[in-house]
Amino acid sequence: MAESRRLKIEWTKIAEYQLTDILEYWDRRNLSRSYSSKLSKTVVKQVDFISRNPNSSRPIFSGEIRTSSLGHYSLYFRINEDSIKILAFWDNRQNPKKLLAQLRNDLKGRYNPFNKSQSNALFSQHIAFGD
Repeated sequence: MAESRRLKIEWTKIAEYQLTDILEYWDRRNLSRSYSSKLSKTVVKQVDFISRNPNSSRPIFSGEIRTSSLGHYSLYFRINEDSIKILAFWDNRQNPKKLLAQLRNDLKGRYNPFNKSQSNALFSQHIAFGD
């Protein structure tokens, strides 16, 4: 069986921040990287699956955005011609009104970055190495 075409993955700064913030939270809470490492590996696997099967996820907002669930977390993304743009990494226990506002702003072409400084090094470490 031939391997399906893999689309390039692009993370928005907001999605990077959200994932990094959640991973850092679990590191602090558990005083260990054990859970955040497990979560990071789950995210990497799910993103890889999405890159190969982008239309397998549930469409929302008239199909312009899709969502993929990871239990307590969800990935929200847009399929472009040759790439997938991850718009949000969301903790499903948070107020969904904040997420809806963020996704609507993205649909309108507005970028609304968070004021908190980005932790790109930790994000890259978790995602690149899966731990």
